[in-house]
Amino acid sequence: MMVNVTPNFNTFIYNKIFYFLIIIFTSLFFECRTLKTNHSDKISQHYQIKEFLNYFYFSDANVKLIKTENFSLQNYSSLGSFPIIDLCSLNKKCNEYKTYSIIFTPNFSIKKIKGISSISIESPDSFVDLIDIKNNLYYRMRQTGTEGMIYSTFWLSEMAFVVFGIESGKCFIEIFDLNENIKIYYTVNNSKIKPNANHNFYLINKYSHKD
Repeated sequence: MMVNVTPNFNTFIYNKIFYFLIIIFTSLFFECRTLKTNHSDKISQHYQIKEFLNYFYFSDANVKLIKTENFSLQNYSSLGSFPIIDLCSLNKKCNEYKTYSIIFTPNFSIKKIKGISSISIESPDSFVDLIDIKNNLYYRMRQTGTEGMIYSTFWLSEMAFVVFGIESGKCFIEIFDLNENIKIYYTVNNSKIKPNANHNFYLINKYSHKD
């Protein structure tokens, strides 16, 4: 009696596809995890974040990852024709490629009267715009209203920048990765905040001298 040992072809193909998908998803998972780890290491060591943590939080406070999500640049407005020298000045920070610039518009200003500095709230909103220099477009990337305040923004790498501040009584630190089109959200445990930390003193100290 002959026994048919020929494998089922369809089952064979399905198994191959299944294992292939497993490999792809596993690779993507570890790539994303590595990306987040690299950003986490960089952000916790950046002088602006260290300065922020040292002022507002006790020494055992840590930056905590909340979530990661995809984003796409939505055209906000045409910028018109601006020379790169204007877009890459001290107030409008470019990446080293000079392909993008980030512009921070705070809702506060620092005023000095008789040698004493104070914070004046100029608007309920603060926001960060990203400028595509080559295509003369800009995008509204982050905005806070009356419940929040953006403290600063900076380039973390050639194609990733950070926005951080306070919103609804909680710290936010957000990374926008333009290569991967992902946004990574971080925060710091509110139980670690110093009770006497003063936002106005922090801002005066930060912006009374050049970063």
